[in-house]
Amino acid sequence: MTTDTTTQQRAVGSAGWSARFGLVLIVVWLVFLVPAFGRAWATGVAGGGWGGCLALIAFSLAYVGTLAGSAELRRRGDSVRVGVAWLCWATVAGLGVAVLAWVGPSAGAVAIFTAATAVEVLPPGQALGVGVLLVVGNEAARAFGGWTSDASVSFGIAAVVSVLLGWRHLVARNHDLHEAREELARLAVVEERERFSRDLHDILGHSLTVIAIKAELAGKVVRHDPARAEAELADLESLARDALAEVRHAVGGYRGIDLATELGRAQIALDAAGVALHAPDSVPLIPADRHEVFAWAVREGVTNVVRHAHAMTCRISLDARRVQIADDGVGTQEAPEGNGLMGLRERAHTHGARVIVSALNPGCLLTVEFA
Repeated sequence: MTTDTTTQQRAVGSAGWSARFGLVLIVVWLVFLVPAFGRAWATGVAGGGWGGCLALIAFSLAYVGTLAGSAELRRRGDSVRVGVAWLCWATVAGLGVAVLAWVGPSAGAVAIFTAATAVEVLPPGQALGVGVLLVVGNEAARAFGGWTSDASVSFGIAAVVSVLLGWRHLVARNHDLHEAREELARLAVVEERERFSRDLHDILGHSLTVIAIKAELAGKVVRHDPARAEAELADLESLARDALAEVRHAVGGYRGIDLATELGRAQIALDAAGVALHAPDSVPLIPADRHEVFAWAVREGVTNVVRHAHAMTCRISLDARRVQIADDGVGTQEAPEGNGLMGLRERAHTHGARVIVSALNPGCLLTVEFA
């Protein structure tokens, strides 16, 4: 079983438990309707109490059913959800009016349940409007309609609407935060994969190119110059070990390379390819945060010269603002950029630099510069 599958199963289990717990809470709140049910039952058939009992049962079932399905209503499209939500709420509200008509002011708590239903299924602004209308209606009934309920019903409506709206807002923000965290985690995985593939391409592309040239050179001189062939084979061993170490570093997340080291490797690679190198004898004073970008530029530029340029000379120039790698080979091609150059552009962009490839006559110029 994979980690993702386990996480999904835990999430499903947690969601199922939360749904069951929420349903229990919905049912438990119905205890506040028990006094009204008892009064209706006590009046019996003569007082129409049984009709009130049936109305209370129907109201309770509609209330529980609507709140149990409120999560599904929120997952629907806006137009469908709002229409169905209003229909469900209107059913609960209509049954609430029937309860009040049969039982009277002693069942005033149904107004609070009706307000809670509105908050759960309707958009927040509309639910707030329903809450205000219920409070106004209850107070108007008390003031002008001879309604004998107390102010606790209006207070209960206001409290339930305020608390549930705040709770919905908190749940929505937590949901958004959870989704944002999941998206950041997904993007981090994608970024790490891209980083590893880019580093592996650049490391192996450069190292294997030099190894191939060294092996070819050793094969050419092995008969008439065994000492030279032996030296080339020793270089091959060293290059292979360095490449293996760099791959291990890349796997471990280490990304840094050294500019001075890359200039030395450029000399080795170009010598093996028969290309004369003109480069600074030492690294000039360059801001520390630019060393790595310039080092990758030297590696990519020299690799392209060795692979594609068929050049006789290569010139590397450095200063605090830019690095340039120029050759006198066949120049730029019309083919799309390779992975190496695209990876260099990504690295440069990350550090605030830009990559420019331009044609010379003859040859090609690769520039990486900071603004």
